[in-house]
Amino acid sequence: MFGFISKKVGMTTIYRENGEAVSVTVLKADPNFVTQIKTVDNDGYNAVQLACEEVKEKTRKEKVNGEMKQIKKAVNKPYDGHFKKANTPVLRHAHEFRMDEIKDVELGQKILCDVFEKDTVIDVIGTSKGKGFAGVMKRHHFAGGMKTHGGMNHRGPGSIGGSSNPSRVWPGMKMGGQMGNVRVTEHNKTIVDVDVENNVILVKGPVPGANDSIVVLRPAKKAR
Repeated sequence: MFGFISKKVGMTTIYRENGEAVSVTVLKADPNFVTQIKTVDNDGYNAVQLACEEVKEKTRKEKVNGEMKQIKKAVNKPYDGHFKKANTPVLRHAHEFRMDEIKDVELGQKILCDVFEKDTVIDVIGTSKGKGFAGVMKRHHFAGGMKTHGGMNHRGPGSIGGSSNPSRVWPGMKMGGQMGNVRVTEHNKTIVDVDVENNVILVKGPVPGANDSIVVLRPAKKAR
């Protein structure tokens, strides 16, 4: 198992045989397809591209030999050719996984969630929820200023380094700004259960991202 693309469904609670309640994130693990294999000789590094979620064809008008005709297409020609070369359906989400050495992988190969086993430790990659513009107390957990004794800087950042020296604000200063909507990697998450029949993976605890967002799974790089 070098990686897998799934979709976050939501969170729930399951109970172990000893009665312990465990909060888990439910991931919908539809089949993944190998759509490209990169090698050191051709691309300078070894990698495998996986893709999932078939794109439905849509009817649209196109000019063919000077006449407007109704043509069924899912994507444009470059994307269509990319998936035809791999002999797979046209897929919506793709992700590349780098590998030291490529073994037992074929173009067009179908990969199911049974590559994971219960109690396996993995890394989970997703895009965090966007929270818009946030101040320093919410974004960086600042304590804020005094609430009494004439304090007038309740939720502000305090000094940001002005005055005559250095007479400027240093780059990287913690200030208010865009919060969330960034790539987040959660290390050492445990797989609680794998339901192969329903293509579902249960991961212990929360994972980054909103419901219906894409979540990438890979072997844990910092496993204890």
